[in-house]
Amino acid sequence: LHYNSQVVTLDRWATSKPIEYDFLLNGIKNKIGKDMSNLIFKSEFNNNKYSIIMIGKDKALFVHPQNNNQEIDAELLIQAVNEILKDKKLLVLKDDPDFIEIFYGSQLELNKIKGLLQPEEQGDLQI
Repeated sequence: LHYNSQVVTLDRWATSKPIEYDFLLNGIKNKIGKDMSNLIFKSEFNNNKYSIIMIGKDKALFVHPQNNNQEIDAELLIQAVNEILKDKKLLVLKDDPDFIEIFYGSQLELNKIKGLLQPEEQGDLQI
């Protein structure tokens, strides 16, 4: 398992306003690879509100992230993308006030990785 190509770290705080959600989502898609290549993202910011359309092979969604200053609505993005994906999913590997690590794969794969990443004070690495 090459989990470096399956993990994306996302800052919770955008460096610019309005947040360019389509740029952000396309960055995640490009980092993770070809399994998400058929997804299309387009975002807009009008009247102080965000709108994102997500188009997949068999489904499309229209979502409205919260406008909380420059905080990225990561949970909504993950939930919405997972509605479109078929096999693998975006899953939270690590959640922090400043960033979120997103894993692309199955829940079983995520559980194995979390087991390998246990802090040393809890004992030896599980194999």
